[in-house]
Amino acid sequence: MRIRSWIVRLLFLSACLASNSASAVVSYVASTSVAPTGNNTSMAVSLPAGILAGDLLLAQVVIDGSATLATPTGWTPLQSDSNTIVQALYYRFATASETGSVTWTWSNNNRAAGGIAVYRGVDTSQAPGPVAGASDNDDDLEAPAQTVVEANSLLVTLYGLNRGNETLTAAGSMTTAYLRSSSENSGVTLLSSYEARPTAGGT
Repeated sequence: MRIRSWIVRLLFLSACLASNSASAVVSYVASTSVAPTGNNTSMAVSLPAGILAGDLLLAQVVIDGSATLATPTGWTPLQSDSNTIVQALYYRFATASETGSVTWTWSNNNRAAGGIAVYRGVDTSQAPGPVAGASDNDDDLEAPAQTVVEANSLLVTLYGLNRGNETLTAAGSMTTAYLRSSSENSGVTLLSSYEARPTAGGT
Protein backbone atom coordinates (compact mmCIF):
# COMPACT_ATOMS: atom_id res chain seq x y z
CA MET A 1 0.00 0.00 0.00
CA ARG A 2 1.33 3.42 -0.92
CA ILE A 3 0.77 6.25 1.54
CA ARG A 4 1.43 9.85 0.61
CA SER A 5 1.24 12.54 3.26
CA TRP A 6 1.70 16.27 3.61
CA ILE A 7 1.78 18.62 6.54
CA VAL A 8 0.90 22.28 6.09
CA ARG A 9 1.45 25.19 8.44
CA LEU A 10 -1.25 27.84 8.18
CA LEU A 11 -0.24 31.29 9.39
CA PHE A 12 -2.46 33.47 11.53
CA LEU A 13 -3.63 36.85 10.31
CA SER A 14 -1.07 39.64 10.53
CA ALA A 15 -1.82 42.79 12.49
CA CYS A 16 -2.91 44.74 9.41
CA LEU A 17 -5.58 42.13 8.57
CA ALA A 18 -6.82 41.00 11.96
CA SER A 19 -9.39 43.01 13.87
CA ASN A 20 -7.73 41.86 17.10
CA SER A 21 -4.15 41.01 16.26
CA ALA A 22 -3.24 40.17 19.84
CA SER A 23 -5.57 37.16 19.85
CA ALA A 24 -5.84 36.34 16.14
CA VAL A 25 -5.62 32.58 15.60
CA VAL A 26 -6.36 30.20 12.76
CA SER A 27 -9.45 28.06 13.28
CA TYR A 28 -11.17 25.20 11.48
CA VAL A 29 -14.66 26.03 10.18
CA ALA A 30 -16.10 23.07 8.26
CA SER A 31 -15.32 20.49 5.58
CA THR A 32 -16.82 18.20 2.97
CA SER A 33 -15.48 15.11 1.20
CA VAL A 34 -16.55 12.59 -1.43
CA ALA A 35 -15.39 9.27 -2.88
CA PRO A 36 -17.38 8.46 -6.05
CA THR A 37 -18.07 4.81 -6.84
CA GLY A 38 -16.05 3.16 -9.62
CA ASN A 39 -13.63 4.70 -12.12
CA ASN A 40 -14.15 8.30 -13.20
CA THR A 41 -12.48 11.19 -15.01
CA SER A 42 -14.14 13.91 -12.91
CA MET A 43 -15.39 14.51 -9.40
CA ALA A 44 -17.54 17.25 -7.85
CA VAL A 45 -16.84 18.26 -4.25
CA SER A 46 -19.44 20.37 -2.47
CA LEU A 47 -18.30 23.56 -0.78
CA PRO A 48 -18.60 23.40 3.02
CA ALA A 49 -21.25 25.49 4.74
CA GLY A 50 -20.47 28.74 6.52
CA ILE A 51 -17.83 30.19 4.17
CA LEU A 52 -17.09 33.89 4.69
CA ALA A 53 -14.96 36.37 2.80
CA GLY A 54 -11.28 35.87 3.62
CA ASP A 55 -11.61 32.20 4.58
CA LEU A 56 -9.04 29.76 3.24
CA LEU A 57 -10.41 26.86 1.19
CA LEU A 58 -7.90 23.99 1.17
CA ALA A 59 -8.70 21.13 -1.22
CA GLN A 60 -7.18 17.65 -1.43
CA VAL A 61 -7.59 15.34 -4.44
CA VAL A 62 -6.34 11.74 -4.38
CA ILE A 63 -6.36 9.50 -7.47
CA ASP A 64 -5.35 5.85 -7.67
CA GLY A 65 -2.77 5.36 -10.45
CA SER A 66 -1.41 8.00 -12.79
CA ALA A 67 -3.34 11.00 -14.04
CA THR A 68 -2.94 14.64 -15.03
CA LEU A 69 -5.25 16.96 -13.12
CA ALA A 70 -6.79 20.15 -14.48
CA THR A 71 -6.94 23.09 -12.07
CA PRO A 72 -10.48 24.46 -11.55
CA THR A 73 -11.01 28.14 -12.28
CA GLY A 74 -10.15 30.32 -9.32
CA TRP A 75 -8.00 27.73 -7.55
CA THR A 76 -4.20 27.68 -7.18
CA PRO A 77 -2.12 24.47 -7.02
CA LEU A 78 -0.24 24.25 -3.73
CA GLN A 79 1.51 20.88 -3.98
CA SER A 80 1.28 17.70 -6.04
CA ASP A 81 3.11 14.40 -6.23
CA SER A 82 2.57 11.05 -7.87
CA ASN A 83 3.93 7.53 -8.07
CA THR A 84 1.36 4.76 -7.77
CA ILE A 85 -1.02 7.36 -6.35
CA VAL A 86 -1.63 11.01 -7.19
CA GLN A 87 -2.26 13.52 -4.42
CA ALA A 88 -2.73 17.20 -5.15
CA LEU A 89 -3.49 20.19 -2.94
CA TYR A 90 -5.21 23.37 -4.07
CA TYR A 91 -6.24 26.54 -2.28
CA ARG A 92 -8.03 29.81 -2.67
CA PHE A 93 -9.32 32.58 -0.42
CA ALA A 94 -13.05 33.21 -0.47
CA THR A 95 -14.13 36.65 -1.64
CA ALA A 96 -17.66 36.32 -0.25
CA SER A 97 -20.08 33.84 1.27
CA GLU A 98 -20.13 30.90 -1.18
CA THR A 99 -22.16 27.79 -1.92
CA GLY A 100 -22.21 25.14 -4.65
CA SER A 101 -19.49 22.69 -5.66
CA VAL A 102 -16.12 22.47 -7.39
CA THR A 103 -15.35 19.92 -10.12
CA TRP A 104 -11.93 18.40 -10.71
CA THR A 105 -11.16 16.58 -13.96
CA TRP A 106 -8.23 14.34 -14.86
CA SER A 107 -6.80 12.46 -17.82
CA ASN A 108 -7.32 8.77 -16.99
CA ASN A 109 -10.32 6.74 -15.85
CA ASN A 110 -9.43 6.06 -12.19
CA ARG A 111 -10.89 5.82 -8.71
CA ALA A 112 -10.60 9.05 -6.74
CA ALA A 113 -11.61 10.93 -3.62
CA GLY A 114 -11.55 14.57 -2.64
CA GLY A 115 -12.09 16.92 0.27
CA ILE A 116 -12.33 20.63 0.99
CA ALA A 117 -11.70 22.17 4.41
CA VAL A 118 -12.32 25.79 5.39
CA TYR A 119 -10.00 27.64 7.78
CA ARG A 120 -10.53 31.12 9.19
CA GLY A 121 -7.90 33.64 10.24
CA VAL A 122 -5.22 32.62 7.73
CA ASP A 123 -2.85 35.27 6.38
CA THR A 124 -4.33 36.17 2.98
CA SER A 125 -1.18 37.96 1.81
CA GLN A 126 0.66 34.73 1.01
CA ALA A 127 0.14 31.09 0.10
CA PRO A 128 -0.45 28.71 3.01
CA GLY A 129 2.64 26.81 4.03
CA PRO A 130 5.36 25.82 4.04
CA VAL A 131 4.39 22.36 2.81
CA ALA A 132 6.42 19.23 3.52
CA GLY A 133 5.73 15.90 1.77
CA ALA A 134 6.59 12.24 2.33
CA SER A 135 5.79 8.84 0.84
CA ASP A 136 5.73 5.42 2.50
CA ASN A 137 4.70 1.83 1.82
CA ASP A 138 3.67 0.67 5.29
CA ASP A 139 0.55 1.04 7.42
CA ASP A 140 1.84 3.82 9.68
CA LEU A 141 0.64 7.37 9.08
CA GLU A 142 3.78 9.44 9.48
CA ALA A 143 3.80 13.05 8.33
CA PRO A 144 7.18 14.80 7.96
CA ALA A 145 8.36 17.11 10.73
CA GLN A 146 7.62 20.83 10.53
CA THR A 147 8.91 23.86 12.38
CA VAL A 148 6.19 26.29 13.46
CA VAL A 149 7.70 29.74 12.98
CA GLU A 150 4.65 31.80 13.94
CA ALA A 151 2.72 31.43 17.18
CA ASN A 152 -1.04 30.82 16.89
CA SER A 153 -0.57 28.75 13.74
CA LEU A 154 -2.48 25.65 12.74
CA LEU A 155 -0.86 22.44 11.53
CA VAL A 156 -2.82 20.50 8.91
CA THR A 157 -1.95 16.96 7.83
CA LEU A 158 -3.35 15.37 4.66
CA TYR A 159 -2.95 11.67 3.89
CA GLY A 160 -3.76 9.74 0.71
CA LEU A 161 -3.83 5.92 0.46
CA ASN A 162 -4.31 3.79 -2.66
CA ARG A 163 -6.68 1.40 -0.90
CA GLY A 164 -10.36 1.69 -0.05
CA ASN A 165 -12.48 0.43 2.85
CA GLU A 166 -10.04 1.93 5.36
CA THR A 167 -10.67 3.53 8.74
CA LEU A 168 -7.88 5.92 9.72
CA THR A 169 -7.33 7.76 13.00
CA ALA A 170 -5.76 11.18 13.34
CA ALA A 171 -2.40 11.09 15.08
CA GLY A 172 -1.92 12.16 18.69
CA SER A 173 -3.79 15.32 19.67
CA MET A 174 -4.83 16.19 16.12
CA THR A 175 -8.53 16.52 15.25
CA THR A 176 -10.01 14.93 12.14
CA ALA A 177 -11.36 17.42 9.59
CA TYR A 178 -12.57 14.67 7.25
CA LEU A 179 -12.09 10.98 6.52
CA ARG A 180 -13.33 9.50 3.25
CA SER A 181 -12.71 6.02 1.85
CA SER A 182 -13.91 4.33 -1.33
CA SER A 183 -16.34 1.47 -0.84
CA GLU A 184 -14.14 -0.71 -3.07
CA ASN A 185 -10.91 -2.25 -1.74
CA SER A 186 -9.17 -1.08 -4.91
CA GLY A 187 -10.21 2.53 -4.31
CA VAL A 188 -8.54 5.31 -2.30
CA THR A 189 -8.74 6.79 1.18
CA LEU A 190 -8.01 10.34 2.32
CA LEU A 191 -7.68 11.86 5.77
CA SER A 192 -7.17 15.46 6.84
CA SER A 193 -6.54 16.53 10.42
CA TYR A 194 -5.44 19.69 12.20
CA GLU A 195 -3.92 20.91 15.46
CA ALA A 196 -3.60 24.39 16.95
CA ARG A 197 -0.06 25.53 17.70
CA PRO A 198 -0.20 28.49 20.11
CA THR A 199 3.59 28.71 20.34
CA ALA A 200 6.43 28.40 17.84
CA GLY A 201 8.59 25.27 17.73
CA GLY A 202 9.13 21.92 16.03
CA THR A 203 6.58 19.17 15.53
